Amino acid sequence: MGGEWLECSDRSRLPVSFISKTQWQAIRSYLRLSARESEICLLMLADLSEAKVAEQLSISVHTVHSHTERLYRKLLVGSRSELVTRIFRTYVQLNGYREEVIAASQGEPSAPSGPIPALTEF
Repeated sequence: MGGEWLECSDRSRLPVSFISKTQWQAIRSYLRLSARESEICLLMLADLSEAKVAEQLSISVHTVHSHTERLYRKLLVGSRSELVTRIFRTYVQLNGYREEVIAASQGEPSAPSGPIPALTEF
């Protein structure tokens, strides 16, 4: 996969073609993610299992699970797919896209024009 590499820890780098380091830092800041939450989130976005995340970060699977559960509570999501959606919507919001982009990505007809609703509405 092409694109920039996001540093995830001293031992790992993730290829991310749709987001720059600066954009990830903006998302991380907006969502108030700690360094460890950011690492786990990036590895989850790369579709690594909890076991692979644990291996990558040299921590136990139980610790990854605990971090994941806290991350879900913090971001008010209940699953990995909801986490990915939350990250994507934050990316869209911070980059000034409109609801049409989200609707198009979900295969919906067109959504009404206007600003993207606050993240608390999702």
